[in-house]
Amino acid sequence: MDRGSNKTTKELLPGPMVWVMAAALGYMAMAVYLFKPHWGQWGRWQVLWPINMVVGASGIYVLGRRWIVSLPASLIGGALYGFGPLALYLTRFHPIVGLVAAAIPWAFCPAVYVQSWAGSDVTPSKRSPLGQWLQWPLLACPFLAILVVLGLLGRYHLFLIPLNAGPWRVDDWIGAVAPALAVERGKMPIGVYHVPWAAVGIGLVMVIKARRWLILVVCAAGGVLACCPPMMGTSPVIWLCVVMAWCAVLVGLGLEGFVLAGWADRKWLLVGLGVLAGLCVATLAWAAGHEPVGDLAGDGLMIHTLKMYAMGGVAIALVLAVLQLKLRVPGLRQVAVFGAAGLDIVLSARLVADAVL
Repeated sequence: MDRGSNKTTKELLPGPMVWVMAAALGYMAMAVYLFKPHWGQWGRWQVLWPINMVVGASGIYVLGRRWIVSLPASLIGGALYGFGPLALYLTRFHPIVGLVAAAIPWAFCPAVYVQSWAGSDVTPSKRSPLGQWLQWPLLACPFLAILVVLGLLGRYHLFLIPLNAGPWRVDDWIGAVAPALAVERGKMPIGVYHVPWAAVGIGLVMVIKARRWLILVVCAAGGVLACCPPMMGTSPVIWLCVVMAWCAVLVGLGLEGFVLAGWADRKWLLVGLGVLAGLCVATLAWAAGHEPVGDLAGDGLMIHTLKMYAMGGVAIALVLAVLQLKLRVPGLRQVAVFGAAGLDIVLSARLVADAVL
């Protein structure tokens, strides 16, 4: 996609330090918002959960900054991982599981930044031979570390490993497109809530066009392991955390693409709109197949899901309207895109947290 001119990109950045501070404060505020109502019900170890989530969100923020120019987009990507459906679902288990999940983004940072540390350019055609040689072994290190650490801890029964949380099955897809609804139906919630799914699609297109194969390879590896039986006492749900981490990066890239899209990119905006419409229809079809059609109108979680998808569709339609009218209002695009994604996270995370805590 067209990344836009340098002037347009700079208009996205009202001040880097402002957003760095906003990231730290925003993640802490989100943790308080989600966990304060349940604080008095926790034991000693459970107070680590908010810390784990803030650490995990910050890791995605740092990881995504390798490619994402827009700091608000990086902030939202971090929030999607740290306070996403899967991260909240893990609160049902020992906090050490959450600590491992929080460490996953940080564990991939050496592989992501090794090219920069080796002094190479960010473009694929100007990579350092040393950085390229080190990158793939560094990518394998987080996978091996997860197997060794969780395998040893599980062997000595130092904490409860959620082996019964996987492997992931194809019929569990509702947990990805309607997390709050999935929790109510007793399924494992994953995914990136609702609105950001359109950004995942656009981010994936941007990654393929930019030949960032690293992201695709790691996502594929995590997805394959998540569908396999437990290995060395390691639950498949941990591998889903790897997939969700990189999906959060794709969301950041996709949100940035929506804001910076030009007239030539309108087809991708229409694709994003189609993705949200398709997920909305799929959720309705699934719900209709699991309960009487007459009960759907009174299901608050179903109504919430449809509202979130509709809000995302309105945001994308607004961007398309701005392009059609040839208006230069980058602030309006930011409010529409970032506002819709952020509001979806805040409202949906509240519902999932209340259901699992």
